[in-house]
Amino acid sequence: MVKKNSETSTKAEKGNIDFILFALKQTHEAIAFGFTKNESRRNLKTALDQYWQNKEMRLSGINQKDKIPKSISAQENHGKTNVEHAVPIKVIIDLLLELEAPNKHNVRDILQKLYRVCRVTEEEHKKLRDVGLRYEMPADWNKSDPFARYKVAGIFVNYEDFPSPATDS
Repeated sequence: MVKKNSETSTKAEKGNIDFILFALKQTHEAIAFGFTKNESRRNLKTALDQYWQNKEMRLSGINQKDKIPKSISAQENHGKTNVEHAVPIKVIIDLLLELEAPNKHNVRDILQKLYRVCRVTEEEHKKLRDVGLRYEMPADWNKSDPFARYKVAGIFVNYEDFPSPATDS
């Protein structure tokens, strides 16, 4: 009889959201310990990139760049594009950090509603900066429309190009 390595079997039993919750807990602990919020966000950002974007959404920025949806302009213009989050990752991380009692349901809810990756043209990327929305959402944002800053900047997307990520418990 072959005995399974307990670390391997435990890791296999956990879902991607479990790793994100672990990183979220570590982020809270790092802030409480005295690390700056910016320093503390890094591990959570890595967990979101790895366990949400790469594994849940299956949209690796490197290996699957062609699967990442493009803005209308990026579809028509075959020039250089930038991969970016429709809602800046800093904003998503701050929303996760604001949760009173983070759990699989409320973390997944935020990520499914707001985590969108898009390829935009360099000109569109510059538009976001020019309207002051490079790292922020509009002041009147309702926290539910992931494309609100694109609308302000005049960046158009086909909403059907952005599928919901797979679900695991």
